[in-house]
Amino acid sequence: MPTGEQTYTVPQAARLLGLPPEHLRRALREGTLVGTKRGSQWVIPRSALEAWAKARGLQIPQP
Repeated sequence: MPTGEQTYTVPQAARLLGLPPEHLRRALREGTLVGTKRGSQWVIPRSALEAWAKARGLQIPQP
């Protein structure tokens, strides 16, 4: 993950995409969404979330 890149927790990313958090957790566990586990919490880089969302026809609002 590039230094300084915006990151999201699962609940934040789920809110942005309008999806249930468990949907994103499953994608992270299966490896279809890239993220890093920090303690018990997943952290998802914006670039990975954008790529995953785009592949599914979803859009993330610009910051």
